[in-house]
Order: sequence, then structure tokens, then C-alpha cells
Amino acid sequence: PPKAEKGALFNIGGQRHSAGGTTFTGEDGTTFEAEQGELIGVMNRNAARHFMAFNNTFPAGSGSAPNYFAGGGIVSREIASPGLNVDDLASKIAQANSTLPPPVVAVEDIVTQSNSYARVRQGANF
Repeated sequence: PPKAEKGALFNIGGQRHSAGGTTFTGEDGTTFEAEQGELIGVMNRNAARHFMAFNNTFPAGSGSAPNYFAGGGIVSREIASPGLNVDDLASKIAQANSTLPPPVVAVEDIVTQSNSYARVRQGANF
């Protein structure tokens, strides 16, 4: 059987749920049913550990707690009302951006950040 040590997606064959599905049983007795056309995703151990830590920190149905900007003020998760004038908003953002000074970036800064990205990606076990 294929190994999923770096994570994997498996396309399920077999029957539809309505016809009994396809039953999977692990050596530890874990059993579940999937159906033809579904995908089973396997996370590697490191990704699974981080995923579970995140899920345990932010459990579903626990209600929402407001987030705050570093300098104060609540982050709103509400969807903008239909009365929002998107063109006016875009104009104001463009106007604000035009007052910003041009960025000053050295080639060394770009190389350093590129190397940092590569190290993070390698450490994530993609």
C-alpha cells in the first residue's frame, strides 16, 4: 500500500453510501465509511499535531471572542452592508496609498526574505 508519511489524498472507489459505502478499518480498530468519489486526506504527524492544537484552541461552537488591533479597536467580522460604495472606498484607498513614500529595498533584503521563506517552507514538511 502507498505510504502517506508526507501527507496524501486518496480518491475513494467502491460503493456509494446508499449502497453500503466502502468501509475502512485501521489496525487499532478505528472504522469509518466513505463513498465512491470522496477523498480521504492524511496529514503527516507534524501537520496533524499543529492542526489538533489549533482545533483545541478554537473549538467549533464555542462562541466568538472579539479580536483586537494591537493599538486597540475591535476587528469586525461582519459582512459589509449593501450600501457600501466600493468605488468611493477604492478611491480613498488609492488616495491614501499615493501619500506613502516609495519603498526603499536593498537587494540583500530581498535575498534574506527569500531564504527565510525557503527555510519556513522546508521546515513545514510540504
